[in-house]
Amino acid sequence: MSKPSIFLTGASGLLGSHLAAFLLHRKKAVLALNRSNSNKSQIKRIYALLFPDEAFPEELLHWVEGDMEDYALLVNSLDGIDEVYHAAALVSFNPADEAEMIRTNVNGTSALVNAALEAGVKKFCHVSSTAALGKEDREGFIDEKSPRNQADDYSTYSLSKFYSENEVWRGIEEGLNAVIVNPSVILGPGDWTRSSGQLFRTVAKGMPFYTTGITGYVDVRDVVTVMLSLMEKEKWGERYCVSAHNWSVREVFSEIAVRVDKKPPRWEAKPWMIALAYRWGAVFKGKNQSLTRDSARSAFSKHYYRSDKVKEVLSFTFMSKEETWDYALKRL
Repeated sequence: MSKPSIFLTGASGLLGSHLAAFLLHRKKAVLALNRSNSNKSQIKRIYALLFPDEAFPEELLHWVEGDMEDYALLVNSLDGIDEVYHAAALVSFNPADEAEMIRTNVNGTSALVNAALEAGVKKFCHVSSTAALGKEDREGFIDEKSPRNQADDYSTYSLSKFYSENEVWRGIEEGLNAVIVNPSVILGPGDWTRSSGQLFRTVAKGMPFYTTGITGYVDVRDVVTVMLSLMEKEKWGERYCVSAHNWSVREVFSEIAVRVDKKPPRWEAKPWMIALAYRWGAVFKGKNQSLTRDSARSAFSKHYYRSDKVKEVLSFTFMSKEETWDYALKRL
């Protein structure tokens, strides 16, 4: 079997599984970190979807079971590794997950950065988020230059990604060749119970309501392509906002509904309705409710993202709206 030269975290997730598939397609041997309950079959299904005429290269994919905070495991795993792609993160807007999210995202990134420095890793790509970026500029857009005022009210997820990113910046100061990508909401086929897949499940069940929120979206294949290109071009010490389209909640729900043979949303949900639903859930469901203060607030937030930097540096063109939705709604 081929000795891995690439280490990947988050391989069971939407982005990580696509990244692994692209790397394997390029005949790169990958060592993927997984937890005991991770879905290791996701990569094979994505590979079959992307490259239907190719046999899955079993000999190129290796697994190591463990935790992101196990420093000794990370150092041993990175022995002989040239490149690290850090795509793992806990994503939640549930107050019950706040402490674990900060610990997992920040401490896990810190441990991986330290292990990469100790192991002499040559290249490091960190997947951050647009949630780690600042507020709108005078033109109303958010990008990698947007200032972040710590006095502003950010979600715990936003704080966890911001502090995680700071660990990478610290590693860069200590000599790590690293680049950071900040994708918006990533769309692609996968588990409809996780990440953006929950949007599809919600609409597929029938969703007559919409809110007035607006945010950025990007095709998972675009994020992977950008990551691979930035590593190849060695764009160290930089961050890149990766977002293709700014769509409203109504647009997104309508696009999904049409493709799953459901009626598009017809009625606008008012802020007081969402606030009431949130408070009702807090009383009767406690910490286990899915609608939280942060998710309720984001339903009405309007954020416009701009990715001029990555377009210019890589001469990059994002997937079209049709290409993205056609691919995102494929079933595995």
